[in-house]
Amino acid sequence: MQLGRFEVIRSLGSGGMSEALLARAPSGRQVVLKRPRQRDPDLIARLRDEGRLGAKLFHPNLVETIEAFEHDGLPVLALGFVEGPTIDALRKQRALPPASVARVGCQIAEALGCIHGALGDDGRPLSAVHRDVSPRNIIVTPTGDAVLIDLGIARFDELRGAQTETGMVLGTLRYMAPELIDGERASPASDFYSLGCVLIEAATGENCFTGPPSEVAAAIVAKGPLAGAAAGRIEQRLKELLSRMCARDPKQRFHEAHEASRALRELEAALGGGQGPLARSIADAAAAAAAAADNPFAAAAAVPKAVTGINPPQAGAGAAIPSDTVPLPPAPSPSVMLTPPRAPLPGPSAFQPQRIDGTLDLAIEPRSTRQHVPQQEYSSPERHRPTYKKDSAILATALKVLLVVLAVAGAYGWWRYQSDADARASAAAAERKLEEQAERLRQAMQETAEPCERRGDAYWVYTDDKGTDVVVQSVQQVPKRLRAKARCVTPTH
Repeated sequence: MQLGRFEVIRSLGSGGMSEALLARAPSGRQVVLKRPRQRDPDLIARLRDEGRLGAKLFHPNLVETIEAFEHDGLPVLALGFVEGPTIDALRKQRALPPASVARVGCQIAEALGCIHGALGDDGRPLSAVHRDVSPRNIIVTPTGDAVLIDLGIARFDELRGAQTETGMVLGTLRYMAPELIDGERASPASDFYSLGCVLIEAATGENCFTGPPSEVAAAIVAKGPLAGAAAGRIEQRLKELLSRMCARDPKQRFHEAHEASRALRELEAALGGGQGPLARSIADAAAAAAAAADNPFAAAAAVPKAVTGINPPQAGAGAAIPSDTVPLPPAPSPSVMLTPPRAPLPGPSAFQPQRIDGTLDLAIEPRSTRQHVPQQEYSSPERHRPTYKKDSAILATALKVLLVVLAVAGAYGWWRYQSDADARASAAAAERKLEEQAERLRQAMQETAEPCERRGDAYWVYTDDKGTDVVVQSVQQVPKRLRAKARCVTPTH
């Protein structure tokens, strides 16, 4: 398939707004082609704005916008291909070392500085903001360098991105600054808050906030990302920096990228450098994936196409599938013994699976080829009575221990149930309060023809087709087809 001057290799995935294709330029360089999935005027305009902003940005830690062109009436962006896992994939395997976290934060802060300092054609600042700094949008190369990607929802004053509807906030809710939930405009300080949340998750390996959108929004406003128990495992000097990046008051955070990058660079140097550990983490992850691919038990999980109708996955780079179907092992003959002998046989076990061309040979050696094992004598009950009594005593002891463990577990569970009664009652009261507030808003909408504007601190949260959590100040701003899924939320200040 050909798109412009690029040859499409394969699809890299798609979301609610656009799809990404891996392609090859005439020079042989691999690129990523991004195009809208639908002929929606809003999606097309956003992609064009992303190309216009990307063309003004040049930084080694920011994805490169190579060119923009039209194909079949749709805009297509050619972006630089960045090889490596995302921060989200790395931290789910294990928490990153503090020096590596500082290195990632320093490089992404410098990339954000390039975005925040972008200038228009007339030389005036664009006041650009990324608005979606999240672990899925940060890729780490095998050399240990972090790259920020996806300018799809960036806002800047020169272009249409600044015309976001009043009261609507775009971004991933879990990394959204508290002032954005309160309806304020995105700023460089809100980008640094999102970066702080990403670094906290990279340092702990756990999410800062969990639960439904209403609980996440309330926790962001009331508690902050460092309130969880996992934050206690963060290195103290790194934790102090992250506390400033994620301060509740935007005025207390970093406002300039050079301030944040300098502080993080000095911390990385004090901790011994983070590039080596970060590169080793990526190499270890790649080695673990390769080992899993070469594991015969992992290969046994690949069911042949003759059973599922799906080609089995390749076990390695040099593996070749001889045909579209993989034949099943032949059925055993009637003389096959399906139970192992009572005594181990000398030499290699007949029941040890052998790997053959990436599959497992599950055939069992026939009885006729095995060495003879004398039949054991079980005719005399007196001979086995002591063993029987011993086994009975062990079983009785095991049952007593099990009963004691169950009793202790039950007592502990009942104590926890009673101790959490107040917490459950508070949660139920808060839930009832939210339901009553939502009911009042619905009644107000039915009684008046005017839109139900923001009342007090209430707002609405819904999830769009891309999977992005959207916060609005009026239920009228929620698409009609998604109003049934929208939730009215009151943050706790």
